[in-house]
Formats: sequence, structure tokens, C-alpha cells
Amino acid sequence: MKHLSVWLARSVASALLLCLSWIAAPAFAQDGVGDLHPELHKVLTERPERFLEDAAAVIMGHGHGGRIDAQGIEDLIALERARSRAYVLRRFLQADLDGDGSIARAEMQVLQDISSARQRGRLEVEFRQADVNEDGRVDALELTATSVNRALKAFPKGEAQMWRSLLNLDRDGDGAVGLDDVMTAIVILKGEAA
Repeated sequence: MKHLSVWLARSVASALLLCLSWIAAPAFAQDGVGDLHPELHKVLTERPERFLEDAAAVIMGHGHGGRIDAQGIEDLIALERARSRAYVLRRFLQADLDGDGSIARAEMQVLQDISSARQRGRLEVEFRQADVNEDGRVDALELTATSVNRALKAFPKGEAQMWRSLLNLDRDGDGAVGLDDVMTAIVILKGEAA
């Protein structure tokens, strides 16, 4: 059933793109799509249907009224990074057996002992990376720094800039982008590639 709904969503997206190309391409043929982040240009041209799905999730999940503005994109970036920080903090804090806000090597070992082999390896690497001063304990400052670094790796600056450049697809100049803007950009870029 899930495969059918994914197939149906992609088929509808493709059909919408085809219809929009008949309607919008002549009207915007001279306009182009503005300055795009190289990665955004790449996904719009190489994987347009996939990006349309991703953009729909971002616009509908972080925007309002079917459109997303700069604040919505900043909220997306902040929330994704916060999720990554929380994930790291949660993993370490499970090992804080005495509740003192820091994780000693012995506490981490207890968590490793009940974990799968793969998980034990990850926990060991994470502990060593987080224990910057190599005192056998990950304190609150080290834990915070580790979670911030992990968040920036999970949602790097380049990806954040790519999503920010989505606003360059704003066709009517209202400061927000909707799926219609994304679909028009895809059509225009397909025309430029032809």
C-alpha cells in the first residue's frame, strides 16, 4: 500500500509538472529562476520530482497557507539542528547514571555493556570525541560542544544556504515561496537544459 501511495504521489507530481510546463513555460521563458545555490540548482535539474516532494514537506511543514518565507526556513534549520543536538544529548544522558550532568568512563561502560556490538562501537567513538580534555569524563561543556558540532554536521551550513536560496524562486515578490514557484522553476530549468 505504501509503495502505491508513493507511486501515486510521484505520478501526480509528474503530471502537475507536465501541465504546468504547458501553461507557465511560455510566460516565464525570459525570466529565468534567479540566483540559486549550486546544490539547489543541481537537485532541481537532476532530481526534480524528489526535490518537489522534499520542498512540499518543508513548505507544508514549516510554512503557512501553502507558502514558506524566510522565518519558516530559519525555523526549519533551527528545528533540524535542535533535533540533532537532542539526539546526541539523549544518547549521552542515558549513561549519566548518577545524575550529576557528566558521564564518567565507567558510566558509559555500563551503557555499552547492554548495547549491541555496533552500538558499543558508536558509543566508544562518541565518548572519545566528546572527551576533549581526555580526563575520562564528558562534562556539561564538552557535551554541549559535541551536540552543537553534531547538529552542524547533520544540517551543515551549505544545506542551510540551499534552503535559504529557495526564496529566490519567489515569482510574485511577496517574500514567500509555494509549490507553484518550485514547479515553475523546474519547468524553466528543464527548458534551459533542452
